[in-house]
Amino acid sequence: MGDSCPVHVAGSGCDNAGVTGDRILLDDLGFERAKRLQTIQHVLVAGVMLVSGYRSLAGAEASLAHRGTAILQLGAGSLLFLAIAVERRRQAAMSHARFGWIEIASGVLLFAEGLEKHHDGKWFHADYFSGVLFILLGLFEGPFSRWRSGRRYLEDDATVLRGRTGPLRGFRIAWSDIQMASSGTGTITLEKGDGKSRSIRLSRYRNKEAVRTWLEDRLARRGIPIE
Repeated sequence: MGDSCPVHVAGSGCDNAGVTGDRILLDDLGFERAKRLQTIQHVLVAGVMLVSGYRSLAGAEASLAHRGTAILQLGAGSLLFLAIAVERRRQAAMSHARFGWIEIASGVLLFAEGLEKHHDGKWFHADYFSGVLFILLGLFEGPFSRWRSGRRYLEDDATVLRGRTGPLRGFRIAWSDIQMASSGTGTITLEKGDGKSRSIRLSRYRNKEAVRTWLEDRLARRGIPIE
């Protein structure tokens, strides 16, 4: 393990006091990919909103209410593009934001869409509800991210290796049942005595090398051969 804790390790494994309760968190890249796809969708929506706001504002026949809504659309679209730029810079710096600015800006944009539809005479639109939901998600982005990051892990509980690699994907395997392990480029496969195996796909995690080091160290401690 070395003299310092590897990235994303929680528990008592770094104090050389044994392996009981030792855990490493899995930094799942799936969250980042989903966030990237969501950002692309936001860019498209913001672009449409800016075009719609510009056209409404440029129309000579637009009423004062329509012009006010158009200004709000232009502001919301610009705010969303600014939030996306801030988020991209934060990701490049590998830092964690306290708030989800893209979600907050998206909520404001949805309110603008609701106001535009309000001119049809209806007072309630789903956009208002969605706007509130997005703003709440943005405000609680920090706590939610910390909770979510703790839901993917491998844990050495002295006699068993347990892990959770997805919302509905968990496993538990006794160390004594593992006969050998094979370490590939993107996976580690644990071979059991009954002929069954458990593969852990490392390529899906940002901290894959730290996970590999952690798991290989636990296998070596128990004299389990690694190919």
